[in-house]
Amino acid sequence: DRVGLPFVGRSGKFLDVMLSGIGLNRNDVFVTGACKCRPPENRTSMSKELVPCRELWLKKQILLVDSSVVVLLGSSALWSVLGVKEVKKWHGKLVVRDGRKYFVTYHPSAGMRFPAVRKLMEKDFENFGKMLNAINK
Repeated sequence: DRVGLPFVGRSGKFLDVMLSGIGLNRNDVFVTGACKCRPPENRTSMSKELVPCRELWLKKQILLVDSSVVVLLGSSALWSVLGVKEVKKWHGKLVVRDGRKYFVTYHPSAGMRFPAVRKLMEKDFENFGKMLNAINK
């Protein structure tokens, strides 16, 4: 919130590592958040916070950026965009909804805290890199 940008702290650095592992950096991607400000005490965003953000900003950002694929990082993003919360069930998958492609994986903060999730994210990003190459050919 202090700098007005998403993923600039430790989670952002972790995301940068995941991106660099597939040959991307922040200049290659558009990064935003499902919730436009961090909730108190850095807790997970609640639906009453996510819904207005989705309706007022997120949907429009996705349309304007018009990326070949949108990566959903964690349950808040997954719920805001696809209406489901179970990252465990959806991670590593490419989902097509309303003609747009979405790739699902865990939030970087989960990957930093839990070694097993980090391994899953590394594999997810490896697969995402392959999918992205195939999509962009």
